[in-house]
Amino acid sequence: MLFDIAGYHISWSDIQVSEVVNGIGALVNAGKAETNGVELTTGFEPIKNLRFGINGAYTDATLSNNAPSWEAVRVTDCQMFRYTRPRQP
Repeated sequence: MLFDIAGYHISWSDIQVSEVVNGIGALVNAGKAETNGVELTTGFEPIKNLRFGINGAYTDATLSNNAPSWEAVRVTDCQMFRYTRPRQP
């Protein structure tokens, strides 16, 4: 018989997230995030070489601070990106 359970809580600060800006992928700083979850695995072997098992997971992930917004600014013939800081509540 097999039984395994794991729970976790992760808090991040100064994380980076992927964002597409004018069709170009970029990594941007996003502030804080939290993840909580649980994983479960159970199984048994009623006879030799015949195994049954079930596993599952639940994850609740939230981004505490929204990803910053980027806006394209046309400067001569090249594209420049200007960071716009999100408003604080």
